[in-house]
Amino acid sequence: WSDLPTAQELIDGLRYYVQRGHALGLKVYLATILSIKGWHTYNAQREEIRHAVNAWIRTQTEADGVVDFDPACIMSPAEARSMCCSSSARRI
Repeated sequence: WSDLPTAQELIDGLRYYVQRGHALGLKVYLATILSIKGWHTYNAQREEIRHAVNAWIRTQTEADGVVDFDPACIMSPAEARSMCCSSSARRI
């Protein structure tokens, strides 16, 4: 048992907010979810959910645009799953 939402539940929630924003006449942009590798709650299940949601975010056509934080935060391919907090990290 897990209290984590599934990837589909997160996607459904994002779709809801995109639709609500558009109904109010707003432009809606989605952003990818950064990894929390190294944080005490990190685990493989969370990472799988993150990858699935990010794949949907990158390919969906419902929002007005996407901000992809993953590539902008990666310091090296070896750290591709780690969130970068270093001052040497590339900035958007």
